[in-house]
Amino acid sequence: MQQSTILLTFIREILNLLYMNEKEKKKILKQISAWKNVNKKMLELKKKKLQNISTEMIINQFEDVFESVLNTSRRRTTSGLVIQQQYFMKSR
Repeated sequence: MQQSTILLTFIREILNLLYMNEKEKKKILKQISAWKNVNKKMLELKKKKLQNISTEMIINQFEDVFESVLNTSRRRTTSGLVIQQQYFMKSR
């Protein structure tokens, strides 16, 4: 969503809040509060999950991906250093 669309949506919601009766406002504010709490809980869960990740676990999870890339990629005959040096010579 573009920033202008987000801003217009935000302004529209603010205007809606201004013209709501008290019961509707309380309901909306309660929902906002609930979403804030959900956000806090989600951040806590994410933090716990990240703290429990080990390097060994990540390596094991990506081992198949690495193997697949190695098996399907084209083998290089050079390191690319010669080509890099050619680029540097051209830039002089």
